[in-house]
Amino acid sequence: MAEVSSTQAAAIIGTSHVTIGRRVKDGSLKGRRQGLNRKIWVSLDDLRQFAAQYGYLFNEEIAKRYTDPN
Repeated sequence: MAEVSSTQAAAIIGTSHVTIGRRVKDGSLKGRRQGLNRKIWVSLDDLRQFAAQYGYLFNEEIAKRYTDPN
């Protein structure tokens, strides 16, 4: 399952990383925190579902750029 950081997730759906953090905190977006700085990671599937549910445009090109190893 491909994951992106909160900053990358924000770029994919056209919002700010602060909004991503708030949505993870309130539970409307599934995410996990990792490390001492508690960086937020979100799966692309969960982000895609969140975008559809709340009316955000999910940019597949940006998502591919962040997750494509080439």
